Amino acid sequence: MPRGRKSQPAEVKEAKGNPGNRPNKVVPTDTLPEDKGSAPEWLDDDAKTIWASHAPHLQRSKLMRVTDRQAFARYCQTLSDFLKTTKTLAKEGQVYDAPTTTGGTMKRVHPSFTVQERLSKRLDALEDRFGLTPRARHEVMYRMASMGIVPPADPANPNSGDELPFDEPESPPESAVGMLKNAQPPSNSVN
Repeated sequence: MPRGRKSQPAEVKEAKGNPGNRPNKVVPTDTLPEDKGSAPEWLDDDAKTIWASHAPHLQRSKLMRVTDRQAFARYCQTLSDFLKTTKTLAKEGQVYDAPTTTGGTMKRVHPSFTVQERLSKRLDALEDRFGLTPRARHEVMYRMASMGIVPPADPANPNSGDELPFDEPESPPESAVGMLKNAQPPSNSVN
């Protein structure tokens, strides 16, 4: 178990400055190299197609760096597997008739259905890492803005880089009682 103080995030270190004049080991996020490479060879053809369609946008948005290659490759392969499983279920159905010991049949869940559910859970986690869902994209952009990084303009919409595409989040109420105190009574009250 490591001893000593817990290290602080780079943003906190940068905000405090360098009062002890010690060498700073933090690499600014702007200087991290972007990933300009092609898809890894171990991906299947469908996953490489997914890589080719998504990777350039993530690189332009500064959401994928060289160190993110393997995680994004896993996302592409998982999405490819999910799509193949979905096609299998579309052909064969989500249930099938299985023989019983009494000579009859009973409905069973197709094994691909279970595989599809597991792949879906993996995709949810991986999509959040790269801002591929609206909620995750909002959080990533908010963090980038708080660090002073403005996402680049979208080539399809030249005015998109002028303003940040989100509002400041509302602060939550201090307590549930405070939230109820500000609530208005219903106007259709019966006397």
